[in-house]
Amino acid sequence: MFPMTLTIHNPGQLNAIMALLTAVPQEPTTAELVQIAEARGAEIKKEAAAPKGKSAPSDKDPAPSSPTATAETAPDAQKQSTKQPEPQSSTAADATASSATEPVTYDQVAKAITEAAKADRDRVVKTLGMFNAKRGTELKPEQFADFLAALG
Repeated sequence: MFPMTLTIHNPGQLNAIMALLTAVPQEPTTAELVQIAEARGAEIKKEAAAPKGKSAPSDKDPAPSSPTATAETAPDAQKQSTKQPEPQSSTAADATASSATEPVTYDQVAKAITEAAKADRDRVVKTLGMFNAKRGTELKPEQFADFLAALG
């Protein structure tokens, strides 16, 4: 530390400085360090003695779980299903079912476009237009799943 000079003009300033000096925590003594180490050692021994496969009881509350479907999301799903009254092709259904477990690939999108274009080419063109694309190759990978859902 470096030397410092303080000029105190009234008792309030002196009291404030004294409060700061006494509020500084002191370094623990050797005896206190030994007590802390022994307490931690006892905790470690208890954890080691706990039966394997079971976790020690926790004082903390369990983590909150995320809600699944809510009343707000259900109407949105109904709106989407009413947008496209045409039945899904089997390829599009397979692609959307697999999107829940693994990312959608361009091959899945290409197959869905081909199958849907056989039935209704104009619908495929309109759906691609919703994603600012004229061809399936212009779709971005992050749009694949949404496109398949819109294509229905």
